[in-house]
Amino acid sequence: MTRKTETQREPRAGGPADQRPDEAIWEDIHEHLTTNPDLDATEIEILVEEGDVTLTGRVDTRESKWLAEEIARAVPGVIEMHNRLKVARI
Repeated sequence: MTRKTETQREPRAGGPADQRPDEAIWEDIHEHLTTNPDLDATEIEILVEEGDVTLTGRVDTRESKWLAEEIARAVPGVIEMHNRLKVARI
């Protein structure tokens, strides 16, 4: 799993001053994805920018794609979710 975060950006205008840091959001998503027994997250990349999360990479099934999104969306601090995971063709 690859780590990508943008931590040097200015806070979003009108956003909450106590927004969780991108790094903390990334860490939580990573932990939840990699410890879920129903998901192989080895090819999932996580990008967090000002609370906006993008998942990219490959998973084995559509169910895995939606499970990964559900897991990431449930993490505190996630404002927007972009699921760009591809389902591997077997």
